[in-house]
Amino acid sequence: MSFRIRGLDPAFFQPLFGLSLEELTRHAAIRYTVEEHHSAPDRIELRDAEPGETVLLISHEYLGGDTPYRGRLAIYVRERAKYAFDTLDDAPDAIRRRLISLLAFDANGVMADADVVEGA
Repeated sequence: MSFRIRGLDPAFFQPLFGLSLEELTRHAAIRYTVEEHHSAPDRIELRDAEPGETVLLISHEYLGGDTPYRGRLAIYVRERAKYAFDTLDDAPDAIRRRLISLLAFDANGVMADADVVEGA
């Protein structure tokens, strides 16, 4: 079985990059300077932000539409992220080192399958 992993499109988040703290608050976002290794997994480049880098913690809708599974969660995006991760049949280290939740939805937005697995 083949699979594809893609990061989120940076164009969606770029309007938030560089905003003042006051402006970020209006978007329900918070800026952090990363202090520890492996503490802020960037959802664009699918890598851990390094200590000293800035990330935004934002609420992201991962499944929209009129479905009981509609959902949002808090994610980190690196403010300097430019290119979405995109690969076939391989997972980046930021995923491999974590316990991950896998959710599969059908075309109607209904959960078809789910599992929690080691990233490796």
